[in-house]
Amino acid sequence: MLEVQTRFVVELERLRKAFPNDCIAIFSHGDPLKSVLMYYLGMPLDHFLRLDIATASYSVLSLTDWSVRVGAINVPCE
Repeated sequence: MLEVQTRFVVELERLRKAFPNDCIAIFSHGDPLKSVLMYYLGMPLDHFLRLDIATASYSVLSLTDWSVRVGAINVPCE
């Protein structure tokens, strides 16, 4: 899972730099998304089972050069 987390975070950071003022939607399976949220929340992967990412839910991250803001986690689409 650490390798998945690393690949996902590297790609998100690449996209953030390539599209600095854009809103980007990323679609993936729950476990990779959970690992990315844990990275930006500063949570160790040992706590992997503490987060839930439901099917067809969304989470919101705001990434800048100076900060990360987690705006939502696991919001169901209605």
